[in-house]
Amino acid sequence: EQGVAQGAHNSPPQYLVHNNSNLHALDAHSNGYNIGHINITNITCADDELLVSSDHQDAQTQLNIIASECSLDRNIINASKTEAKVLNIKDPELIINSKIVPINQETKHLGLELSSSSISAEKIIIKSRKTIYSLMGTGIHGKNGINPIVSRKIWERYNIPRSTHGLEVQILSETEMKKLLVHEQEFLKMFQSLPKFAANILSYILVGGTPLKTVIHKRMLSLLMNVRRKDCLEADIGRRQLAMKASSSQSWFIRVNKVANYYGLPNCYTVMDKTAWDKKQWKAIVRAAITDKLEIS
Repeated sequence: EQGVAQGAHNSPPQYLVHNNSNLHALDAHSNGYNIGHINITNITCADDELLVSSDHQDAQTQLNIIASECSLDRNIINASKTEAKVLNIKDPELIINSKIVPINQETKHLGLELSSSSISAEKIIIKSRKTIYSLMGTGIHGKNGINPIVSRKIWERYNIPRSTHGLEVQILSETEMKKLLVHEQEFLKMFQSLPKFAANILSYILVGGTPLKTVIHKRMLSLLMNVRRKDCLEADIGRRQLAMKASSSQSWFIRVNKVANYYGLPNCYTVMDKTAWDKKQWKAIVRAAITDKLEIS
């Protein structure tokens, strides 16, 4: 048998002892994707590892390095559980342990779908509807149901995190955002037994709800502080993007900078300063700014 025991106390450090050598070997060869002077070879979270490369040859080299390092520990990588997502290369072929790695148009990393196409609001809405329908038994069905305020809390605690997972780091067009808002308002009106032609803002005011767009903005601002606090590779990329990219760029740091300006918050240049606020102070500032904006609106 190979691997570590599932859920065992010593499993995480045992896995890190094995996997850290793989990561160091990748960094030593510098076969990855360059953002300016910053080289990125992999994106890793727990046991979920994503290799990043700018061309086919570097990608194959990375796979060879991983296979070589694993063979030293007598570990074998399962090629059937390995996926590749390729952009702008025709008919690529990637091989690991003499087996061809399947190349898919869509793949997942940390629960996020990686695709060359834009995010589809329809997929998110379908997931949201399934979640809400599964909660109908608790009394979330409007007339003769539970208190609308309780329904709203259940909506925010169970549906919002599941259906909007990862949207704070993905590009969502205004058209797709409007579709999600219409879907949200439709269900909020149903919880409160409001007619469809009732004012949209009323569906939020009566139960103290927060629009989905504002929830995503809040997550973006919170994530910005997490990146700054850790002073990691992402923070270096952020400082570089803020200095080099134009305001029309789709870079995440440029987009979150626009969100900060929208709520009258300090720009990202100030937030990325190490001497700025801590996480608790920043959360209080963001909460106050968003509340003021909603009250004005």
